[in-house]
Amino acid sequence: MSGDWALAITAIITLIGGLTLVVYRFIRDDQITKAFVKSMAVNHLPHIYACQTAIAEQVGAALPPDPPIEFVDLEKKD
Repeated sequence: MSGDWALAITAIITLIGGLTLVVYRFIRDDQITKAFVKSMAVNHLPHIYACQTAIAEQVGAALPPDPPIEFVDLEKKD
């Protein structure tokens, strides 16, 4: 096997490995983003609304009712 073939095979293997890592990172980033948004909606928004209501009561302002937290399944194939 000549040096040119070895160099080409090395470049192809490196390219495939790099593309695999890039695709994995995009998938992983999407999973982290979904977990963060769900955590914000479930854990933090109710506390934010409670604090907002307490502040509004102290200053005498009227607030509309809290909006419901709805989860939209974007992967549902209906």
